[in-house]
Amino acid sequence: MHKGKKAWSEPALQRWGQALLEATEQFLYGRTQAIEEAVFGLLKAAPAGSVSEKLDLLLRFRRAAFGVLSSLSPADREALEEAFDRAALVVAAWHDGGRLPSGPTPAFAEAGPAELDLTAFHLILPVEIQRSLRYGRPLSLLLIHLDPYDDLASLHGPETAERAMEALLALLHRALRSSDVRYRIGPGQVAVLLPETGPEEALVAAERVRERAASADPFGAGPDSCTLRVTIGVASCPEHATEAGNLLRRAEQALENARRMGGNLSLVYRL
Repeated sequence: MHKGKKAWSEPALQRWGQALLEATEQFLYGRTQAIEEAVFGLLKAAPAGSVSEKLDLLLRFRRAAFGVLSSLSPADREALEEAFDRAALVVAAWHDGGRLPSGPTPAFAEAGPAELDLTAFHLILPVEIQRSLRYGRPLSLLLIHLDPYDDLASLHGPETAERAMEALLALLHRALRSSDVRYRIGPGQVAVLLPETGPEEALVAAERVRERAASADPFGAGPDSCTLRVTIGVASCPEHATEAGNLLRRAEQALENARRMGGNLSLVYRL
């Protein structure tokens, strides 16, 4: 595991592998929550490390497991894929709130606010797309750009720009559903995955965010005063793409088109 060599000792890696192997066997014998429960137990005892390290480890084991279990029936394979999907979401939810999510999938439903990183976004996006396609439920991606971020950093320093970003993240937590997962993907940029949401509903959510941001002033009347003006690009699975890279590129194209039109705008990708 190339990213986890410093954080993970060989005994720790062996514990994860053995526990996941036993949980997979239990799952195949009818314990439907075995993999999620095993992952939760492993997380509590895990060494320090990023969410991306643990997601990478889990997804590597998943690939190995399906390579070995090539004779599974289609129904068993689908059920096991769903179990690993839920377990991946448990990892991210643990890093947010340190708890085992409950209730219906997605597993973030009870997890509270989550701002994960770019690497986690690239790991989770394909998982969520596969879930969307497997169950015939739409998935939408918002790419949100905080328009004044660069100006704030240049004029008032990076600390001021980060204060504005923190205010935007707090606003997103209030304006979106608890199942809509947020990822800090770059300076002044946030990605949001909206499960079970088509392009029309995603545009409504984007406009709600944009309107609330336009009326917010995190600095009051001081010299740094500004609104949290944002520009948002929207793309959806399966309408616009059924693969992670394509979905991201089309959301990026929608965002870039909106910025060229002057910003402070929500725009859905058009084929």
